[in-house]
Amino acid sequence: MMRLVAMADPAAACRKLAGGLACRLDLDFHGAEFRVAATSETALARLARVNHYFRGGGVDGAQVMVLAEAGTRGWSQAADLLGAPQLDPTAHLLMASWFPHALQIRDATLLHYYSSKLLRLAVAAEHRDKIVTLHAASLEAPNGRGLLMVGEAASGKTSTTLDLIEHGFRFLSDDTSCIRRNDLSCLPFPTAFIIRGDLQTGEPMLAGLAGKPPDIALLDEPRWLWERWDAVGRTVAPSVLLFFGTPGLAPGEVRPIPASDAALRLMGNIVVPLGADPETAVGDFTDLDTMCSLAERATCYEANAQDRAKLIGWIADQMAPPFSKSQEVRR
Repeated sequence: MMRLVAMADPAAACRKLAGGLACRLDLDFHGAEFRVAATSETALARLARVNHYFRGGGVDGAQVMVLAEAGTRGWSQAADLLGAPQLDPTAHLLMASWFPHALQIRDATLLHYYSSKLLRLAVAAEHRDKIVTLHAASLEAPNGRGLLMVGEAASGKTSTTLDLIEHGFRFLSDDTSCIRRNDLSCLPFPTAFIIRGDLQTGEPMLAGLAGKPPDIALLDEPRWLWERWDAVGRTVAPSVLLFFGTPGLAPGEVRPIPASDAALRLMGNIVVPLGADPETAVGDFTDLDTMCSLAERATCYEANAQDRAKLIGWIADQMAPPFSKSQEVRR
């Protein structure tokens, strides 16, 4: 599905290859500039659509990413530059100036998936002094307040986010939430939703995807892509923090937790820099200060998202009254 090939000088290799490719996409993530060069517009299409709000004008010295599709002249040039005879001629190549390996990827959708992940990790590293990046979902409520939902994969963040959008919330991010240090505001970072299949049935956890084959499968787990560009919110300071995945809570149950506990949980969800060992990487005192301030300014809860109808009603009561309890929660 994906193989790594070491690159001695990824920055030089990417810039050399990008110079010979006519298809380009310039992106600006809140001041972090990137140029994506590809062997065709098709390779850029989904990435361009997903990052619609980050289109930039192009800046000299920007970070560079290269998408070289199998069977193209650009792929052959990349293979010559890498000097790796073991390259799979049927796999696409993904290279980034900030990542020490070229990725061999067979599926075009996975090319998008991994390029999006590399971009998000690079943004987290480049903004390290001004922004702390969390594995979390974030939304703007109809009353203008911010909601931050933190939890492990498959804890219910994406499903809850999609349900809240149906109730008038606007999403900032489903996976990577960027908190600006100077005012603790959450910056919009919308990407395509990645919907997992039910662990028992394999069916998508969204009725609108019924009958649609999965876009990607990672570790034999089907996943679908879903886009909601009609529901993007503004920069907003989170006033409610929700932590998913606490053992012992009943489905739909919500209970308050101290700000000190919330700050420690936030620290455990900070996106670690590229190349760092996630098992041993810890945040510094600046991160701790930011997380403590964020938790103290907000109201903090832990929740079980298994009963989403009950949880959505609670969130709406907290953040967007009045709310009709008879309103159907769309799955």
